[in-house]
Amino acid sequence: MVRVVQEQVEEQKALDKPSIALFRLLGIVVADKPQQLTHLLRNYGVQLSAEPSTTALTEAAIYAISQQNNEFNYDLAQLLANQRIPESDDSFVPSSLIRYAAPPKLPLKPTAEQIIAASMSRTFQKGLSAKNVQHLTKQAKQESMKSSIKYQTHQKLEEKEESEAASNKKKSNTALIVGTIAAVTIVGGMIIWRINKSKPVLTTEIN
Repeated sequence: MVRVVQEQVEEQKALDKPSIALFRLLGIVVADKPQQLTHLLRNYGVQLSAEPSTTALTEAAIYAISQQNNEFNYDLAQLLANQRIPESDDSFVPSSLIRYAAPPKLPLKPTAEQIIAASMSRTFQKGLSAKNVQHLTKQAKQESMKSSIKYQTHQKLEEKEESEAASNKKKSNTALIVGTIAAVTIVGGMIIWRINKSKPVLTTEIN
């Protein structure tokens, strides 16, 4: 008699919307404040190279979050909550990301740091299997890396626009100066011509 044993397939946990917003925000911090993030990770014993790459920094931050260290999570949440988010492009930042980055005005509500830290705890909640943690970590890395690349591209475009604006302003100022000099030269020439024209002609009588 053959006994058939049906293995129970473990359901993989996926990132929810708050968690996706969290890791997109992390991606922006990785791109914009790598030194501050590196310093924070090292303070909590995370080993990093002298100049970690964007990928290494992202992986290290996600690993540290998954360790469920409340003190680290809160310190990281402070860094995330103070991050400047581009507002010129609505598609760049989903509304949930703005909500988590902007501290609530009412003092009775939780602060942005508390909200973000709580989101970290929910993402890697206790009791998750190693397989689920691995799956969540992979998703978190993908969201963070995409956000980092998008932020870097956005920054380069902003810098290019600022550079072009400054160049155009310089050209405009130069044209104005050249035009002014030309106008002064023309007016000066006309004044000299009129002065010379108005001078009496001296005649000599021959006796």
